[in-house]
Amino acid sequence: MAAPSIRQSPLSSPWFIDALVILAVLVVCVPIVEVLMGHQGSRMAFTAAITDGHTLVIERWKYLLTVDFAMRDGAILSDKAPGQPFLMVPFYLIGKTIGLPPIEPDLPAPGFFGNRMLWWLSTWTSAIPTAILAALMRRVATQTSGNARAGLVAAVAMVFTTLLLPFANLLFGHALAACLIYAAWVLADGGTATPETVSTTRLLWAGGLSGLAVLVEYTCAIVVIALIVQLLVTNARTVWAYALGGTPFALLLGLYNWTAWGSPISFSYSNSGSFATHHAKGLFGIQLPDPGLTLQVLVGERGLFLMTPICLAGCFGLFLLIRQAHTRRVALFSLAVFIAFVCVQGGWSSVTAGASPGPRYVVPALPFLAIGVARFWQWSWPSTVLFSLVGAISMFAAIMSNPLVQPTEPWATAVWITRISEGRIAWTLWHEQMADWLVMVATWIIAAGCIAVAWMCSPQSDPA
Repeated sequence: MAAPSIRQSPLSSPWFIDALVILAVLVVCVPIVEVLMGHQGSRMAFTAAITDGHTLVIERWKYLLTVDFAMRDGAILSDKAPGQPFLMVPFYLIGKTIGLPPIEPDLPAPGFFGNRMLWWLSTWTSAIPTAILAALMRRVATQTSGNARAGLVAAVAMVFTTLLLPFANLLFGHALAACLIYAAWVLADGGTATPETVSTTRLLWAGGLSGLAVLVEYTCAIVVIALIVQLLVTNARTVWAYALGGTPFALLLGLYNWTAWGSPISFSYSNSGSFATHHAKGLFGIQLPDPGLTLQVLVGERGLFLMTPICLAGCFGLFLLIRQAHTRRVALFSLAVFIAFVCVQGGWSSVTAGASPGPRYVVPALPFLAIGVARFWQWSWPSTVLFSLVGAISMFAAIMSNPLVQPTEPWATAVWITRISEGRIAWTLWHEQMADWLVMVATWIIAAGCIAVAWMCSPQSDPA
C-alpha cells in the first residue's frame, strides 16, 4: 500500500514566499521619489527624444543634462546604452496617458524634486526588476543551500544591505541589468545539478535575456562570455541555442551604433565628443585594473567589504561552497563573475564612477554572491546578522536622503546621516500629506512584517 502523500500548506509554497519578498522590496522602494540628477536626466532625455521627437538627438532636452552626453557632427546624443531608454518608451507613454507630467523639451530648468515621471520610470525599470531579482536570488540560494530560510536571508541581505537598494530607487541601468543577466544565468545554468539537461528553450530564453542585459549595461558581456565558455565545457552542443537567443539583440545594438555613431562597432564611450575624455581610454573607459583603485573598490570608504560587509560574507561563503563537489561549479562561476566586475571598476578612472553611493559598475555582479551569503548564514548566523546590520545602516540612510554622493565628498555614510539630521529627507508619494520620514519608517515596518511572515512560512529544508 502506498504511503499517503503529505499535503503542503499554501503558506509554505515557494510562490507565496516569493510574493512576500517581492512585496517587501516594493513597499520600501516604490514610495520614494528621488532627486533628478544628470545620470538620470540623460536617460529621460533619451526616452523623450525617441518617443516625442522621433530622433536620437537630445539637444532640445539639454536642460536635463550635466553629464552623460556625447556629440556627433555637432548634435548632442545620450552616451547611455540604449536598452533601458527604449524599454522605458511604453511606460513613458502610459505615464503621459494617466496624467503624469511629460518630459517637455526646451524648458529653462527641470523639476529636480518631486518629479513624478522620474518616479514612474524608476519604479518600472529599477524597483520592480530589483523585486523580481530578490525572488530569483531566494530560489537559487534555497536550492543551493537546501534550506529555505537560508535562501530567504540571502535574498533579503543582498537587496536591503548592499548597493542594490539605492539603485532600486534610481533611474540607472544597474538594477535592471542585474535582474536580466542573473535571470539569464538561472535559466542557462544557475543552481542546476546537471547543466547537460538544460532544454533548448531555456537556453534560447537565456540568450535573449543576456542580449537584452548587454543592451542595458555593456559590462554584462562579461557574464555572457563566461556562460559561453561554461556551456562549451559542459555541453558544447547547446551553445548554438544560447547564441541564437542573443543574436537579435546583438543586431539591434549594431543597428543603433550604426545610426547613432556611424558604425556597428562604434560606441558612445569611444566617441571623441563624449563629455568625459576618459571614456575614450581603453575599452569604454575601462583599462587594466589599478591595484590601488581595486583595493578601494573593496575596502575604501565606500568599499564593498567595508560599507556593505555582507559582500565579504558572500565571498567567504562561495569559498566554502567551492570545497563541496556538488556546488563547486556554480560557486566558481559566481566568484569569477564578481572578481571580473571588481576588476572592471578597478580599471575605471574612479572608484565610484562618478556620483554614486559606491562602486556602481559592480552592481550587476552582486546577485551572484547570494548563494555564498546563504552558505555563510549556515556557517555563522550571528556574523551574518552583524554584517547585514552594518550595511543596512548605510543603505537605508542612502535612500532616506539623496543616495548620490560626489566622489570628492568623504565618508558617504556620514554625508547621508548629516543630510537626514538637517531635514534633507527624500520626497515620497505622500510628500504633501505627511512627513516623508514617517512614510519611510511605516514602509520599513510593513516590509519587516512581510519578511517575518516569509520566515515563519519557510521550511527549514526545502529544495524548491
